[in-house]
Amino acid sequence: MSEFGYAASDIQSLTDECSAQQCSQLDLNQRTDAFFRSRGLVPVRAGSHVSLTVDIPAVVHRNAARVRPMAVELSRLAKQNFWGADQQLGAAVALVQSALPYKEPPPVEGGRQILGFYPPPRALEAGSGDCDTKSALLASVMSNFSASHMVGVHVPGHYVVGINRVPRSGDAFVSYRGEPYVLIEASGPGLLRPGTIAATTQAALNTMSGVRIDPLF
Repeated sequence: MSEFGYAASDIQSLTDECSAQQCSQLDLNQRTDAFFRSRGLVPVRAGSHVSLTVDIPAVVHRNAARVRPMAVELSRLAKQNFWGADQQLGAAVALVQSALPYKEPPPVEGGRQILGFYPPPRALEAGSGDCDTKSALLASVMSNFSASHMVGVHVPGHYVVGINRVPRSGDAFVSYRGEPYVLIEASGPGLLRPGTIAATTQAALNTMSGVRIDPLF
């Protein structure tokens, strides 16, 4: 958790350091933005206002090795049960959907602003997560297999992931850089197979208003 989120004292330290060096407001803004990015957050400035979102691609990249034991265990189970790639993916999806109850992380934990998001190891420790937390966990695990690329898809108020493969009949998917990505609802608690998404998610994708696609790996 030390590499994710921030405490008020972190920002105060940056401000005090810049004040001692008599740096400009622009320099302070650049230093603060660089700090936020180093902590897995994306700053967006509008005048003097800064809004922050979670940098899910960065979180997935940083934590892939930390959840590799889960990927190793899934591989062991796949070999033991003669699963193909689809069944292995299905097991990973079912795990994040149902084994971790849906629960929104708090905005602040341990004095740190975490924006209601748990990085993958913390989600496993907490035993719960919301849509973006579970999506990041699933992508971090799947990145250890590297057979397919994945994207994250932000729709207003929700987050799903997509895996690069040819859609089957009825599969919900998005196109990114000319490639199809079959969508996965990681949030649960219902067990939805890859390609099946909530009606509200599909409605948002029909308009693409406020939709953002993040390349994860």
